[in-house]
Amino acid sequence: MNAAGPTSPAPEGVEVDLAVAAQGVAHLGKLASAYFEAAEVMLSRHVAGGAHVGTWEHDGSGEVRLALRWAPASPEATEVHGDLIDATEYGAYAVAIALVDVLGFKVLGRAARGTGADWWIEPRWEGGGEDGAPWKLEVSGIDSGTGAVRTRLRAKVDQGRRGEYHRPGIAVVVRFCDVRAASECWT
Repeated sequence: MNAAGPTSPAPEGVEVDLAVAAQGVAHLGKLASAYFEAAEVMLSRHVAGGAHVGTWEHDGSGEVRLALRWAPASPEATEVHGDLIDATEYGAYAVAIALVDVLGFKVLGRAARGTGADWWIEPRWEGGGEDGAPWKLEVSGIDSGTGAVRTRLRAKVDQGRRGEYHRPGIAVVVRFCDVRAASECWT
């Protein structure tokens, strides 16, 4: 962590194991388990074997290698997450939760509608939450195709800046077909 703000992904890239990330948010209970299972379903739809190297761009600093590992989805999980719109959203939550952990945040819980956020997060670096209020986390997922990740990211940053609570935050967009993520902080 750094005293000035969120850390950046290492230039050589990051490795994220979704099973380990899920353990880090055990305080969120069954809700988090369902989201991480949805991520396994969405990733398994596009990539066999439970591992893939994609890319992550944070704060416009260029793409770094994102090595993502997950447990291949079971047939039962695939059936349970049969609504691909919901599975995309829920799976994106799981990947975003894992990525903000890399940046130095702890996920506190879901945010209410109208706040301009999906989740409340807390900085883990010294002086990160000097007023004691949480940061926002706004998330979006794209299943497949050529969905413009950066265009969606700009929209999510704008959405996060709006809302009832004017707080700093981070937006994360995840595209599952090629394991691509983009994130941006605002203050």
